[in-house]
Amino acid sequence: MQCNGEDYHGEVSRTESGLQCQHWDAQEPHMHGFTLKHYPEKDLKMNYCRNPDGELRPWCFTTSPTKRWEYCKIPRCTTHPPVSGPGSQCLSGKGEDYRGRIAITESGNVCQRWNTQLPHKHGWIPDRYPCKGLEENYCRNPDGEKRPWCYTINSSIRWEYCTIPPCDGREQESTDVPIQVPLTEECYRGKGQSYRGTTSITASGKKCQAWNSMFPHWHEKTPDKFPDADLRDNYCRNPDGDNSPWCFTTDPNTLWEYCNLKKCDDHTQEPIPNDSPATMAQDISPTTRTTSGTNADNRLKDVEFPVLENEICNRPEFMNGSVKNNEFCGGFTFGGIDNCEAEVGGPLVCQDKDRFVQYGVTSWGLDCTQPSKPGFVQIPSFVSWIKNAMASH
Repeated sequence: MQCNGEDYHGEVSRTESGLQCQHWDAQEPHMHGFTLKHYPEKDLKMNYCRNPDGELRPWCFTTSPTKRWEYCKIPRCTTHPPVSGPGSQCLSGKGEDYRGRIAITESGNVCQRWNTQLPHKHGWIPDRYPCKGLEENYCRNPDGEKRPWCYTINSSIRWEYCTIPPCDGREQESTDVPIQVPLTEECYRGKGQSYRGTTSITASGKKCQAWNSMFPHWHEKTPDKFPDADLRDNYCRNPDGDNSPWCFTTDPNTLWEYCNLKKCDDHTQEPIPNDSPATMAQDISPTTRTTSGTNADNRLKDVEFPVLENEICNRPEFMNGSVKNNEFCGGFTFGGIDNCEAEVGGPLVCQDKDRFVQYGVTSWGLDCTQPSKPGFVQIPSFVSWIKNAMASH
């Protein structure tokens, strides 16, 4: 394979640990959104290893029910393909092959160097993506955006598009703006499940990921599964009855955020409640619940967050290899108060058909406001020990 294997079309169909790959058109043992319908140009044939979402290298879902996915072991070419052609110094198409030296955004902000994490932390590290041209602080398009962009050295502006001269000499279309600016009169009623506006930016200014896209975040909130939720483009929506319209973000380090919207019947955003009745919600998976800080015996505090693959959590920017096989990480990759609530205590449960099964228990955690720090022990790894301990008493 070349680079990150995004153009790999070989027939390797086993993971690096030897597991057989699941066919891309199958939904067992693992349900997923990587289908030919959603990714017609990614060559998702048979059960061959592919890299449809810009991962570090080709991967596949496995036929093992206990292992969702793994990278594949594919020989890497010793040299990178040369980047040349009409688009290397000017804007051609989306500018994915642009390798010029423009390093300033369209509003005049200077670009942040790709090999630094200040002022903005990110996942586009040059060593991980050797063929994306992430040199110095030059504008690039490593993720298939509308055109080249960069993180900025302005701490209040995370990223912006760059103005690159088009190869055909024409001016860039003025309608192609970096983010869709929310209309001031746009608002939502109730929980926003009927909201059908065109806001596509979060409360912190992040751009929304398209609902039918699985990059940079894989998810199950697709238009096919929520046909009545109007999951068009990357507009803010509330398909699952959350507190207000939300979206997945295009920031690899931020899974999702609420949107920059206000309630129609109030000029101020209502605070999002932390407490909920003790009755288990039927659509929460996975969930951690604890009574800490609720000031009432009959109320539970719940936090909903993703469970991370150990391979991801053990990356240098997270836990750096300290997570053992009988442990796992949970929490948002950008950290925050939800992670702290998860660390306070209690079980982590996952929904299994019509029941909830406790899968983990809080074991340890570093600074909970940091990315992916809460740690949990895998209960299935200790079932025999638990039974023996109970029998001995």
